[in-house]
Amino acid sequence: MVFPGAGEHVPIKRKQADEQIRHMATHDGLTNLPPRNLAKEHLTMSLGVASRNKTMVTLMFIDLDGFKGATTLLVTMPATMY
Repeated sequence: MVFPGAGEHVPIKRKQADEQIRHMATHDGLTNLPPRNLAKEHLTMSLGVASRNKTMVTLMFIDLDGFKGATTLLVTMPATMY
């Protein structure tokens, strides 16, 4: 027996799963931030586009004091505590 529309959502779910895997591979699991080399690659691309289009680029750098200590605490804390 074939149900109409039974396989319609399979490509959509596959695409969503692929996007989630790609995001997990390119972002930190704790902070959800991209690694430094990906940020540098995006900055280089943006500077190239801005140069060609004669536009400007804004870069915001945020230094979080004590961030390493906070991430270390979260990583070592049992999952039931947060």
